[in-house]
Amino acid sequence: MVYQRIVKIEGVTVTQEGSTLKIKGKKGELAKEFRHPRVDIKIEDKELRISTKSEIKKDKAIVGTWAALIEGMITGVERGYTYTLKLIHTHFPITVKVIGNEIHMMNFLGEKFPRIAKINGDVKVNAQKESITVTGIDKYSVGQTAASIEKLSKNKRSKDSRIFQDGAYIIEKAKLG
Repeated sequence: MVYQRIVKIEGVTVTQEGSTLKIKGKKGELAKEFRHPRVDIKIEDKELRISTKSEIKKDKAIVGTWAALIEGMITGVERGYTYTLKLIHTHFPITVKVIGNEIHMMNFLGEKFPRIAKINGDVKVNAQKESITVTGIDKYSVGQTAASIEKLSKNKRSKDSRIFQDGAYIIEKAKLG
């Protein structure tokens, strides 16, 4: 039998409703479904136990994966995650605005139309003149939003990327808030 234990951090409440695990902390609440026929999650005293009776490698791998996901959720609701992107431009100054649930990048390489990316989940985006800060409690949503902003500024005109280096680039990943 394989066990993986995760000790609860003070200030974090973990509840289980069926196969859904809810973790609540001082920054917010996250819920995720963990469902597999041969892997179980149990809450005991001050720890969370993920176990399998199977000797199959994939089942053991799922135990480790779930443990890492739950640890990431606990860290997110306790401290949160922050990504920082830097805006680089040579001739045309890039303007970034957050409008509703979208990010608008204007004047990229002198383009007249804005490039638009969606903000995933409950993520806050702070756009300044030279940098963009993406913060939230869900590591996946924060990372995906930062990656969408970076992809938004890729040079689609097949210009020489050694010369045209304008864009938004991730300079800090998953820094704890």
